[in-house]
Amino acid sequence: MIGKDLGLRTDQLDDVKSIRGMRVEEIAKLVTAGERFDKVKPKVDATNGDSFDRMAEMLTRTQVEKLKELKGKAFVDIAAQKVNPGAALDVIPKAPYPTELFGLYDFEVR
Repeated sequence: MIGKDLGLRTDQLDDVKSIRGMRVEEIAKLVTAGERFDKVKPKVDATNGDSFDRMAEMLTRTQVEKLKELKGKAFVDIAAQKVNPGAALDVIPKAPYPTELFGLYDFEVR
């Protein structure tokens, strides 16, 4: 699907398939190596980044720009951010029914 969106040529599609296959094999080796998650995750992230870089190298400038648009923004680690619990209450929508009725049967409510 991305190949179609980027307008990849047949030879580029073959290269992408090859790079993706190597990426899958490398990640499979890392995941099954028996190391703990905290050791494996940075290696998997590096493998993903390397694969993306290799794919970007074979693209034209126009295709690279389009790929960046398709890739979107990086996710933010909300667990690492300081959270103001009181601020979240302003965002929570009001329930259509009073919460004290939760768990009651309809005949009990009537």
